[in-house]
Amino acid sequence: MDKAIETMTDDEKWAFCKDVVISAVVPKWTERDKALFIAYAKDAGNWSGNPLVGGNVGGSKEDRGNLTHLKKLGLVKTWTDEGNIWLAFTEEGRRVARELLGINIC
Repeated sequence: MDKAIETMTDDEKWAFCKDVVISAVVPKWTERDKALFIAYAKDAGNWSGNPLVGGNVGGSKEDRGNLTHLKKLGLVKTWTDEGNIWLAFTEEGRRVARELLGINIC
């Protein structure tokens, strides 16, 4: 952080605090894990809460590695149906999305 907290706007302070809390709650995820998680969480509403892997989000070789890491962290799980891979958020994943990112997943 380049800016002292005293000089931050309220929005900047909130963003900084959210990042600190998220890092404490999910300490082992990378920035890419976080970005992919957020993208899937935002896309979940387009898929009744369970996005298609590689549908609107993800699908690259790199994404598959991050998705595996998110699964190991207990935030998501996947299943295959008729050749498609679907993503489901675990209770912990839904909690992180809701409480720390402000994204409600049904």
